[in-house]
Amino acid sequence: MNNQPPKLDLKQASPLFEGFTLQMIKPGQQRKAKAAVTRLLGTAWQVKAFGDSGADFEVPVRQRKGMRYQLVGHGKKRIACAQSLA
Repeated sequence: MNNQPPKLDLKQASPLFEGFTLQMIKPGQQRKAKAAVTRLLGTAWQVKAFGDSGADFEVPVRQRKGMRYQLVGHGKKRIACAQSLA
């Protein structure tokens, strides 16, 4: 009698970067948040308000068929940026 659990064949998947959150210092600055995100990451990223404070935003990437992103560090301080893998 074999008391060992069956082996599972788990597939390794690359991580998928789908977005992040952003908190502004003052509420009501969605246009400034959108301008900063667009300048740094491009037009594929959306800025959507969430919560009640008016200062919190989610920044998801618009999913296009075949588009994938990875986080990469830039500069001496290794600031993370999203880079397209397509």
